[in-house]
Formats: sequence, structure tokens, C-alpha cells
Amino acid sequence: MGAASDSHAISDLSNWTMLGTVFSVMLPEVCSGVWPWQRQWHTSRTSCFSMSQQGIDPILRKKIWDRLIELRDAGRTLFVTTQYVGDAANCDKVGVLAEGRLIALDTPEGLRREAYGGELLKVVFTAPLPGAQRDQLAEAAAAISHERLAPGVIRLVVEDAGAAAARVTAWASEAGREIESVEPELPQFDDVFVELVSKRTKNGPKAESDRHRKPKPLVAPARVDR
Repeated sequence: MGAASDSHAISDLSNWTMLGTVFSVMLPEVCSGVWPWQRQWHTSRTSCFSMSQQGIDPILRKKIWDRLIELRDAGRTLFVTTQYVGDAANCDKVGVLAEGRLIALDTPEGLRREAYGGELLKVVFTAPLPGAQRDQLAEAAAAISHERLAPGVIRLVVEDAGAAAARVTAWASEAGREIESVEPELPQFDDVFVELVSKRTKNGPKAESDRHRKPKPLVAPARVDR
């Protein structure tokens, strides 16, 4: 697909959203003399978009993504850069950049698993569980890890949330514990991003919290009388 066709597709998208500044688009003539691979992208069925960070309300943002998905389904390959982490849910594959490097590249679901170590299962009991029973629950569910979110609310990290839910229900029945709800938990991509950055960089949120700790007082050297 040539530059004219690409320009037409982008113009159509901008006019359709009634906001011509929504996208900053690199067309072949702009990329000329910069990087050959960028020029090749735009002479094929591939386009690059940089999502604007201003002037887009949630309704318009959804319309834009609906149109991008239509273009994808029509056979186009779209590269989108954005600072809205939630946009990751609309993509087939997502790259996460931090500290000037690519720290993760996977499908949205793959990134969730990578961030937490598995799938999340949230279990709400009608009454709080003692610590010993929380451990028993985790063992029965074959959980990778678990944490108490609130009294009677447990989050399990498991390989398969569906299979684990059945094991949790069976355990509760045998233990005489009543479950209010048990369902897979789908973390927001803001949380996924924070988890990935914490694990993959030196300056993630955990490092930041350490940085703001009160410094230890310096110990003065012992005085030596001469």
C-alpha cells in the first residue's frame, strides 16, 4: 500500500473522530532519510500512531479504538504508542518501556501472568479465616502464593483460576466454611505496569519507597588524644 493510500486511511480516521490532532502520524515522506525500516513500514500495510494525551474524553477514546480495531481486522498492522496504560487491553501484543529499554513484550493476558506469576482468584468468605486455614486453603487450591486483602477476603495466585475455583469450593465445603463469592480477578493494567516495573527495573516503586526512607545518622570517628 503506497503513501497516498496510507494518507487517505489516516485522514479518514482523523475526520471520522472529528479531531484532526488526535494522532501524530509518521508518513513515508516524513520518515524519508531517517530509518529505512520506518519507510518500509509505511509503504506496506503498516502504520504508526502516537496517541494524543490531551483533548480526548472516554467516549471519543473508545470510538478511536473501535476504528483502530476495524482497521486491524481489515488486515492492517498498527503500531500505537501511548501513555495511557489501560490502552494495552485493546492490543494484540504489548511492549512495556521503562528507563529507556523494553522490559516486557507479550499479549495483554501474558503480561498479567508475568506481573503476578499466574492467574488471580479472589475468594470472599462470610467470616474471617484464621491464618492456619488460609494456608490450608492455599494448599488445597494449589496456589503459587496467597495474600489476605481484608478480613475474609483472600487473593490466590494460581495456574488456572477455573480449576482452582472448583478446588476452593470443595475445600470450603469440607472445612465448614461458607463462601460468599469466588471469581477470577482481572487486574487493571495500571497495576500490571507497576508490578512489571517493580520487578524489572532498579528504580521501580519499591526502590522509590526505599529512597525516601530517613537516612541513617552518620557515626563520627572516635576521637584520639595525642
